Amino acid sequence: MSDLACVENTRMNRVAYHKLCDMSQVIGGLLPTRHMCVEELVVMFLHILAHHVKNRMIRKQFLDLVKRLVGISVMYYWQF
Repeated sequence: MSDLACVENTRMNRVAYHKLCDMSQVIGGLLPTRHMCVEELVVMFLHILAHHVKNRMIRKQFLDLVKRLVGISVMYYWQF
């Protein structure tokens, strides 16, 4: 992810984002779940704060992204 994309989505640059992820783990005790790493948890939280969206919208956006990625990988597989 470029710095511009990082700033647009999280309102901070990549260096600050990685520091926040590290601090969330070390100081805050944030642990990865079975399905998501700490970086994903933090970026979803920051996206909610930065864009004032609801959890339902975040879930829909990430599910749509997964569907697109799975669809692309299936289409890519069938090309060969």
